[in-house]
Amino acid sequence: MKNRFLISILLASVSLALAQSSDVRVTVDEVKDNRTTGDHFANLEIKLKLAGDSLDGATQVKTGIQRATDDTGRSLIKDEQDDRDEQKFQRIYSSKTDRIDCTLRLRNPARKATVIKELVGEVQVYVPKADPAAVVSVEQFLAKTGTLIASATLKAAGVEATALTKEQADAQKAQQEKETKEKSSKGGNTGALGQAFGQMFTGFMRGGENSILLKLTDPKSQVISIEFADARGKSIRPQMWTTSGETWMFDFSPKLPADTTLRIMLATPKALIKVPIKLTDIVLP
Repeated sequence: MKNRFLISILLASVSLALAQSSDVRVTVDEVKDNRTTGDHFANLEIKLKLAGDSLDGATQVKTGIQRATDDTGRSLIKDEQDDRDEQKFQRIYSSKTDRIDCTLRLRNPARKATVIKELVGEVQVYVPKADPAAVVSVEQFLAKTGTLIASATLKAAGVEATALTKEQADAQKAQQEKETKEKSSKGGNTGALGQAFGQMFTGFMRGGENSILLKLTDPKSQVISIEFADARGKSIRPQMWTTSGETWMFDFSPKLPADTTLRIMLATPKALIKVPIKLTDIVLP
């Protein structure tokens, strides 16, 4: 396989006007162009650096590209299947309070291309401290599992959330199986709701004894992330977590403390900084 890997550090910076924050500066920091004859490792990465005081407290970032072409006219936009991870908010782990690094992943340009002629899109930065309504904190939530979480903020956002422990999930799964068998024996149809409920717990059973399941109804896609914190506010990260439809499963070791706080992060307008991207003639390596 013919393989060529090139890295170019670009020094040009581009300032962009923002709808919500005019202090953010965007720099094209690095371009990596890996053109191969295969499909698995071929990619074009453009690393952007965002800097500005309004980014202080940012926790998540999401990029979206509407148009990207090279100087031969080739579109560099990935298809929806390849780009599904890029369409989600990604956690920011940088310790710098006024800087964010994010990477755009695109299709490879043509071999004879020398520049990215046009790159148009948007970076969304989530700054929850900018809006008190962006974070719903459920203190000592383990004592409130098994029932719908009561929150006026969630209700206003159209979000419904119910947390379940492993023990509660087992009990509800057993009850669902019993009801399904009874209905089936009488020639009844369990229906789509019963099937979805059963699938939810089938997936959850792959978790451990300390797993927490969160069933979310989020028709407006307002939930950005789910977090957990101890009594001092320190983040508790799960060993692993997965999502399937409206179901989130978190696996912990050791067991969560009784005073753990559940945090549901919402994408409110005040908590989102939208940075438009409109770049031209980005030099390829």
